Amino acid sequence: MNSNTNKNLEEVKKSAWSFFIRRRPIAYLLILAIVIFGVLSAYSMPKELQPEIVIPFGTVSTILPGASPSDIESLVTIPLEKQIATVNDIKSLSSSSNFNSSLIFIEFETGADLDSAIQDVKEAVDQAVPDLPEDASDPMVVKAEANSFSIISFTFASDKPLNEVTDIAQKAADELETLNGVSRVDLFGGQEKIIKVTLNQKLVEAYGLDINTIANLIKYGNSSSPIGLIDIDKLNYSVRIDNQYQNINDIKKLPLFSIENTPILLEDIAKVEETYNEKSTISRFSFMGSEPQESLSISVNKKDGANILDVADESRKKIEELKEDGIIPSDITVEVSNDNSVFIRKDLGVLTTNGIQTTIIITIVLFLALGLKEGLLAGLAIPLSFLIAFSVMNFLGLTINSLSLFSLV
Repeated sequence: MNSNTNKNLEEVKKSAWSFFIRRRPIAYLLILAIVIFGVLSAYSMPKELQPEIVIPFGTVSTILPGASPSDIESLVTIPLEKQIATVNDIKSLSSSSNFNSSLIFIEFETGADLDSAIQDVKEAVDQAVPDLPEDASDPMVVKAEANSFSIISFTFASDKPLNEVTDIAQKAADELETLNGVSRVDLFGGQEKIIKVTLNQKLVEAYGLDINTIANLIKYGNSSSPIGLIDIDKLNYSVRIDNQYQNINDIKKLPLFSIENTPILLEDIAKVEETYNEKSTISRFSFMGSEPQESLSISVNKKDGANILDVADESRKKIEELKEDGIIPSDITVEVSNDNSVFIRKDLGVLTTNGIQTTIIITIVLFLALGLKEGLLAGLAIPLSFLIAFSVMNFLGLTINSLSLFSLV
């Protein structure tokens, strides 16, 4: 027995591990470094529901009201495709031309820098915009994202008019968008403020006008465009015409035409008022069995690579601050209606619980079989393994998600 033990000791002395056995302080420092870097990595690594998957696809969507599919294809889709086709790293292009809308699907080459490619597509689309019909909307370029879903949603409920709650919820959404890691905040179920123009049909016909003419005058009266440069004393000054509407009075005072040098204004032939759009949906919310109240919701979306737990926590904190500052009045109930960070917290809790249980069980078994020292040494290997894994994952730029947690457990 002693000869076998001595033989094993000699083999250990010849191995690389003997360095740490002979120099225990270095081994202790290494273990301490593993613990520090592992813990810091576990806290600093982004937490997500699913691993980030790079999807090499993008879309370009454009709206042209009242256009047939053939008109959409010839007037919108084809001009856009010609410009988009000049972008590098595009594998294939496909399109769909429907009533009122054009949708172009872009597949990029595997391994392409999607952010750079999408930016190139946006620049190509901007070059094609002058060739599109004036009534066409600005083309929207969107990158496909696997994790494009809301992290946390808040429901606003009150007995106040919905338009007042909408204004308050929009202020809260603007504040949430300033948080680190938040990409955008969407508002659902609210009433948007609009300018309603009700024409006096008799006066319109008397002046020889029609609805389309008046609509175009209102549309093009709200413009801002450069007109060139002026050279004064060897200095160049950029000149532009800024004729954008600042308030409802600017719309009321819009000149349509003149009769004997007397301008006929929009308010002369129409009633112009500021109001809210009609409700397209009705949403009601009841909390803890209370009487249901009319409600709307805002959803917070995170940026790529942002920590889902930090975004959710900071969003909750910001809502509480808005309540304390009076931006959200006390007569408006704000509750969390959806929180996807709960699943990540649950998975992290399962990992922690399983790790502790495994460590305790192995320590007890080895203690009964070999002794206390051997049991503690083997038991410590489990949490150290987790911490080493976290350090390596953080170095490689990986995230903590359901898949990585499952592999660790």
